[in-house]
Amino acid sequence: MKRKPSMIRVDGAPNYVYADYYKKTGIRITGEPLNQDNLPPALKREQKKLHSMVTGWQSKKAIPRLEELIDEYPNVPSFKNYLYIAYQKTDRNKEAEALLEMTLEEHPDYIFGITNKILNIHDEEEIRRYSHLLGEPRDIRTVRPNYDLYHITEFVNYQLAAAHYELLIGELDAATFRLDDLVELGEDNERVQALYGEINIARIVTFQEKLEKQKEFIIEVESFPKVNYEPTKKAPLLQHSELKVFYQKAIEDFSPKEACNLFDKYGKELIPDLEAMVEDSIRRYEHLSKSEFDSQKHSFLAHALYFLGALEAEESLQKVLDILRMGEGFCKFWFEFDISRYLLPTVYFLGQNQLPALKEFVLEENISCWNKSVVSAAVEQVAYHQTERREEVIAWFREVMVYFIGQPKNEKLIDTIFLTHLIAKVTDLRAVELLPLVEQLFEKNWIDETYRGDLKMHQTDIREPWHESALEPMPLNIEEFYTGEYLHRKVKPDIPQEELERIERLLKSKGTKGMMDMLVELIEGIEGNEQSVSKKLPPKRKSQSIPKEIGAPKKVSRNAPCPCGSGKKYKRCCMNK
Repeated sequence: MKRKPSMIRVDGAPNYVYADYYKKTGIRITGEPLNQDNLPPALKREQKKLHSMVTGWQSKKAIPRLEELIDEYPNVPSFKNYLYIAYQKTDRNKEAEALLEMTLEEHPDYIFGITNKILNIHDEEEIRRYSHLLGEPRDIRTVRPNYDLYHITEFVNYQLAAAHYELLIGELDAATFRLDDLVELGEDNERVQALYGEINIARIVTFQEKLEKQKEFIIEVESFPKVNYEPTKKAPLLQHSELKVFYQKAIEDFSPKEACNLFDKYGKELIPDLEAMVEDSIRRYEHLSKSEFDSQKHSFLAHALYFLGALEAEESLQKVLDILRMGEGFCKFWFEFDISRYLLPTVYFLGQNQLPALKEFVLEENISCWNKSVVSAAVEQVAYHQTERREEVIAWFREVMVYFIGQPKNEKLIDTIFLTHLIAKVTDLRAVELLPLVEQLFEKNWIDETYRGDLKMHQTDIREPWHESALEPMPLNIEEFYTGEYLHRKVKPDIPQEELERIERLLKSKGTKGMMDMLVELIEGIEGNEQSVSKKLPPKRKSQSIPKEIGAPKKVSRNAPCPCGSGKKYKRCCMNK
């Protein structure tokens, strides 16, 4: 059941007003009848009856009497409004249009005349010619400044008309604020629901147009293997035979206890074997990639990366970077879309004291944008985990940005996806001193505004206080690499209380779920039909799988039958949904 807004008397007003909204805006709104036409009681009763007739099924029957009343009471605009509705419902459109023009001329501040006019215009150029009807600024009080109390139907119609105008001229946020007002007031009729739909569709259309426009500026470098390891079909001989288990168990099947035992027993003695596994992923890539990925046999690279990270094997950095030099196809085979999950902590631990080497890597040509982003993300985290090195990290980002700006025609280097992610990190760092370089990158049309916003948004955000949600927790030990426990230490971004309240109001509103479902379906339709667009969007990160030893459900192997029962393999069906 919909909760009615609270009502109170204010300053001796003869009618109750919507209390919370009055306190928030100073606008008095009432749901009680207002005798604004100053009609005698008998005529007031007839007016109410005529209203029921024209809004019901007796519009035609009401027309003669309304025409009489307009002649008798020319200063009562409500009779003209009722007759206008009756004319429309009986398809006497020319008469309705003429009557509406007369109403606007004779009663320029009559809310229903104004809203009828605005709501019947669907052309941007035309509606701009009538913007004066809504007042300046667009507020019901500028239209009827001599009134201090408005009926709820007047206010709702004004908000709907103003939102309709704003949608046509492209002021989507303004229309959304008016929708919020209506939800706050407890309004949820068909017209409000229609506004939900119009706003959702407008957002989708705007987003799609922005994507299409941005596609013109997207530059993605070609990536391919950049290192030359002699290919083979045989796995390497390991110094520690116990590590053969890495070739036999998937990550989720290898218990943290087993990992700890190996780590504690051998420590850094394992590094040569771990490097051999990294090399093995490269040497046998051509051979292994001809068949489907088998998580039981092919998780040795992930195991090796976990152990190298936990051992902080700085001497192995270049071996790990060689993985990222192998191109996007290589990383997709080994990690699907979990490249950050497997590589970010390891690159951080191995490269934290070798920032120049990481800089040289991101300045290399023909490297996948996603692979470079993992490295720049690791550098960013140095500033958060080792705060005394913040200036060193900012200098790193400055040198990288300056180098790219100086290579505008280098098609093997300039990649707008990488640069977009790079400046997002600069903004998260709150590196205000780098703002001129950020502005230069925007001027060159190298930044995708659909990812983290336009230049104005970056200029604003970069001056906000730094928030801990930018910090990516790192594993404290080999056990956490496997359990993923460190991921739970991630701080969630703060959402302003007013935004939380707004979302809560929308979700509580009757019918909102239907509109939100429609929005999801429309977005899914765009993603399904616009492969060339969605390919450019950042890949979704899969949820972290937790080993079954700590009670979480076992992760489905990507080559196993899909749990949905489709008969397809998991990776070909629901894995990325």
